[in-house]
Amino acid sequence: MFARLWRMLGVLVLLGGCLGEGTSTPSHVLALPDLAPQETSVGVPFEVSLGATQGTPPLQYGVGELPPGFSFYRSTGLLKGPATAEGAYAISVQVKDATGATATRTYLLQVYAVPGIRLGTVTAATQGTTYRLAFEADGGKPPLRWELAAGAPPPGLTLDTDGQLRGTPTVSGTYAFTVRVRDAHGAQSERAFGMEVRAGTGEEPDTGTTPLELKVVNWNIEWFGHPSEGPTNEALQLANVRQVIKTTDADIWGLQEVVDTAHFNSLKQQLPGYDGFLSNDPSVPSGTYYYYDELAPKLALLFRSDVVRVLERKLILTQRSYDFGSRPPLQVKLRVTRDGKATELTVIVLHMKAFADTESYNRRKSAAVALKSNLDALPPTTPVLVLGDWNDDVDVSILRDTSTGSYQPTPYQNFVQDSADYTFLTRPLSLARQSSTVKANNTEFIDHQLATRALATSYVNNSAQVLHPEAYIDRYGVTTTDHYPILSRFAFGPAAQTP
Repeated sequence: MFARLWRMLGVLVLLGGCLGEGTSTPSHVLALPDLAPQETSVGVPFEVSLGATQGTPPLQYGVGELPPGFSFYRSTGLLKGPATAEGAYAISVQVKDATGATATRTYLLQVYAVPGIRLGTVTAATQGTTYRLAFEADGGKPPLRWELAAGAPPPGLTLDTDGQLRGTPTVSGTYAFTVRVRDAHGAQSERAFGMEVRAGTGEEPDTGTTPLELKVVNWNIEWFGHPSEGPTNEALQLANVRQVIKTTDADIWGLQEVVDTAHFNSLKQQLPGYDGFLSNDPSVPSGTYYYYDELAPKLALLFRSDVVRVLERKLILTQRSYDFGSRPPLQVKLRVTRDGKATELTVIVLHMKAFADTESYNRRKSAAVALKSNLDALPPTTPVLVLGDWNDDVDVSILRDTSTGSYQPTPYQNFVQDSADYTFLTRPLSLARQSSTVKANNTEFIDHQLATRALATSYVNNSAQVLHPEAYIDRYGVTTTDHYPILSRFAFGPAAQTP
């Protein structure tokens, strides 16, 4: 189709070059650049100048229909992405100079889809036996390059850049790792896998099972749907949030600062396969009582409906609502099912009191005491993940001591000190001086994930990471949110039972 389109439009290009020059004098012939067909992939930053040469200033540009996601700057002739839909496009550009001379040219643009990893599961291997498996992807501009994004395959196996997982496994057991594929333009996607290596001859059979894999994200989406706070273009913010969620392809999203219910429902409708609800949903007991203000930030849970089923939803610690910034946490009990295995876990979404003043710090500290008391009362075998905008760091606080200038201890010191029962999965990111917000030269990490001991055993080590959608979202911090998404991965082993 693309080749036929190019042959047909080649005639138009020639006609535009020969007949569209207007009446400029030969020394100032108005002309648009002669460019070869352009290429990009969905979500990848792209820009090309279609500005005219010669002609008598000022120049006035016009453009026909643009590919989805693109902008055209009429003052300069700059075409800028990123693209949001694959396809072959013809872009007609016109320019007129001060003398009335005109020029027209049609440009071709091929947009490739983001490569999607086709393989759903990894077959088991046997210790001491040669193993080979080829990862494959749909879409993307060749050549595709494969790499590990997190974790590691079983000892003895390596992943080649062409997508071949090969070698001879040397140790039996169950392993979790994440594979990334990247196309020639930089578009990429990831998928987590669990892999079993069965015991070889002379060993007892391995009783483990292929893990049940889960990918979880917490994300503050800055006044989502508010008519005057946060990003000013609500439609663009909605489109960008949807793009980030689709690109990340996580199973569970804990969201904060969701304001408008209709905006949230539009997001769900544009994400086939996802479901979710807000903290003021009628299905949440007392939700409308504590989250009564239509223009106030709310909590939300978004999830893949084919993987996650909600067993129970409620607000907790409502008697301490003031300490939580008048936003009591949302607690949801879930059943996760995938590849014939299932497990249950509890997710708590919270949004702590904001600001770096003493009163706010003390309210966060009191909220932490209440939250830990609540979690301590649960059976020790209860897997719980607390995720959200904690509005403070877990190495030291964002609040300085006014007399010494040094930072106060983290208000979540009670969790940090009880490392036998609780783990901040995001604390290594804090210690590495990463930031979870878009502020320049900022090393504060205020968006966290906390796991109880029963859940921490299923956490994929070092998988917690800050996602950076500005790689494919133009002016992300202005158009979308001032927080980055935080992602972690889990692999539930023998504890996952057949449903």
